[in-house]
Amino acid sequence: MARRYLGAKGGDAYAEHSGTDGSVVVRIEPQRWLSVDYGKLGA
Repeated sequence: MARRYLGAKGGDAYAEHSGTDGSVVVRIEPQRWLSVDYGKLGA
């Protein structure tokens, strides 16, 4: 995710210098995706 927002060089530098001791990674995968296309409502 850091690469997406900081670019390859900045993202790699961020990941390299961010502490991982005691860190927790949480990954969430949606089972359902709910959305609305407000453009179809004819405002």
